[in-house]
Amino acid sequence: GDYAVDLTLPGESDPVFDAGTLSLAAGTSYTVYAIGTFPDTFGLLIQTISGLGDTGNFSDDDGNEHEDAINALAAAGIVAGKGDGTFAPNDDITRGQTASIIARALGLSGGPDAFPDDDGSVHEDAINALAAAGIAQGKADGTYGPNDPVSRGQVASLWARALGLVS
Repeated sequence: GDYAVDLTLPGESDPVFDAGTLSLAAGTSYTVYAIGTFPDTFGLLIQTISGLGDTGNFSDDDGNEHEDAINALAAAGIVAGKGDGTFAPNDDITRGQTASIIARALGLSGGPDAFPDDDGSVHEDAINALAAAGIAQGKADGTYGPNDPVSRGQVASLWARALGLVS
């Protein structure tokens, strides 16, 4: 469909720039960024992700109440699904998977080997990156437990540290 694109500055109600109309193709995700200093020098950067199709990124989230959020995170490269074209939106999540999601969201990678029990885990790099950043603290016994389920409280603590809301 066709969509009007205009730029409105924070705290203002009227647009300060009219970029015209964009024709958006079905099955394509678009993000429009205004870059630069307004009104001196700025431009629009349009990022497209095509090939999403009518059902989005995953074959098993159609109609799920979280489908839009899942597809938005996938388009941003934060979640990758299970590798077989599914997301499993109703499955539980592990501590290792959570570390990978947070690391991708923050653009973190690498760090010294922080925990003895994550060697060989596909999430080891993310776990070490979060530990190096002071986000992941592990368990009281010095392990991380990458295959253990993560509680809602643990996720809250990880995100609060990741966002600098607590230390």
